[in-house]
Amino acid sequence: MMMHPKESKGNKAARKTKNVLQYAIGSFKKSDPMAKMKYKEHLIAKRKKEFGVTYINLVRLDATQEQLQFAVYSCNKDVDILLREIEELKAKIDMVNCETKANI
Repeated sequence: MMMHPKESKGNKAARKTKNVLQYAIGSFKKSDPMAKMKYKEHLIAKRKKEFGVTYINLVRLDATQEQLQFAVYSCNKDVDILLREIEELKAKIDMVNCETKANI
């Protein structure tokens, strides 16, 4: 970034300090939603593994088609809920990004 000819060194330092501070505040605000998002992604992977084990056990026990469909339905429902929550967290992160950019 080029220094404006009329900007003093003191003003430049103050502006850069303010920008760094705003960036740090934005990063801090995003950290909790990002951690929650990673945890939700972990829960999705865990639920899919659980579904696989359940489905294989049902097949081995010669379960009915309705039981197999119910296992698929309940897994999809759980994953959809988690995906919706992840999208909400992404929206919060995007909002913080916009606020941070507006303050810099």
